[in-house]
Amino acid sequence: MSFREFLQTEFLPYGSLSPGQLDRLEKHYELMMRWNERLNLTRISDLEEVVRFHYCESLFVGRVLPAGPLSIGDFGSGAGFPGFPLAVVRPDLRVTLIESDARKSVFLREASRELQNVTVVQNRFEQYRGTFDWVVSRAVSPEDVFRSGLATNFALLTSSEGIRLGAEVIRLPWGRDRVLRCSTWNVSRETKKDKSKVAKVIAISNQKGGVGKTTTAINLGASLAANDLKILLVDFDPQGNSTSGLGIEKQSGMLTIYDSLLRDVPLEQVVHRTECDGLDLIPADKNLVAADLDLVDAFEREHVLSKILAQIRDQYRYILIDCPPALDLLTLNALVAADSVLIPIQCEFFALEGISQLMDTIDKVRQGFSHPLDIEGILLTMYDDRTNLTRTVAEDLRDFFQDDVLQTIIPRSVRLAEAPSHGKPILMYDPRSRGAESYIRLAKEILENEQHRNRKTQAAR
Repeated sequence: MSFREFLQTEFLPYGSLSPGQLDRLEKHYELMMRWNERLNLTRISDLEEVVRFHYCESLFVGRVLPAGPLSIGDFGSGAGFPGFPLAVVRPDLRVTLIESDARKSVFLREASRELQNVTVVQNRFEQYRGTFDWVVSRAVSPEDVFRSGLATNFALLTSSEGIRLGAEVIRLPWGRDRVLRCSTWNVSRETKKDKSKVAKVIAISNQKGGVGKTTTAINLGASLAANDLKILLVDFDPQGNSTSGLGIEKQSGMLTIYDSLLRDVPLEQVVHRTECDGLDLIPADKNLVAADLDLVDAFEREHVLSKILAQIRDQYRYILIDCPPALDLLTLNALVAADSVLIPIQCEFFALEGISQLMDTIDKVRQGFSHPLDIEGILLTMYDDRTNLTRTVAEDLRDFFQDDVLQTIIPRSVRLAEAPSHGKPILMYDPRSRGAESYIRLAKEILENEQHRNRKTQAAR
């Protein structure tokens, strides 16, 4: 079934779409799928999921918004949801699509050229100046909208909580939770979170230094966040390079992961928002060196990190842990806390020797703690295909580890090396670089692999 046929069939019980509206929505879908290979506009590739999650939910918001010439602000619009479908089916609305990412803004302008009621603005939510009758968004919270004075009416779309428009409950037709409709946000009526939906924790580990762990932690986190996912990066290395690489200045008295590990400071007080939308950071500094000794006498010392991450695990989709370059008690805590481990490896002579030691440690964690730690993948970094050694080591790794080696390869890149000195991930420093495109592909591969594993698990039940 084509996009057009499936959309018409799915949405027909809730409203009809004219041939002209179907044409514009179909053109948007086709353009989005072409651009998605490079921009990660959406993590969803399945036609049925795209139609139900993106288009039908956006169109359903149009049915419950009041009639009349209203101004609508869509912050963090990404691929144009929900603002673009709203503008197609509600020509009475004046829709502004606000997106901080430069390349996504170019896509939005290209997609909406024929719509007279759409304006595209490249800006961050925190910096935008203006007001709307309604704000519709998957990317910002109602509290932030009302606090900023951008609007007095709010519609929030999230993958887990459906559409919220205030306090009156309306059930959603596609299995999302509900629609709430009124002009003020009633926090006490907020849908409760599903406690089973907690973040997947990925430890980024290799006891060998200089293989791209921190570069991968920062840029994978930013690339996953670009998929409209809430991401937390835990800097668990006393060098604190993930902290400085995301532009967080290490100051005296700043709360870090050490304070949560050993001083019982609630983790929420330690979290920092970064300049990258959707990416939060728990910083580290040199004090973390002492944690390796301080944890020796702690009760269940290998589980300390796991216990404190449980405080906020339901607030994120992924938690990435940037591990230190050592097989010490910190790394052991990270592996016990993690669901899977991502192993960056530089294609050099000693690569196989170093990774074999880490694999031994992973096996011991599995056996000693009855912990089903998965291999998220082995990631080839600083790849230079001009050298025979690089190609030979890559071939050896693929022969030995087979499907555990990820298809995505991170090239050696000057721009990747420069980005941390500016306190930015590569997506913000140079979004057109080879490094940026590689980490976008890596995020997409990890998301697709997880979807594949979930389908296999469901089929086995």
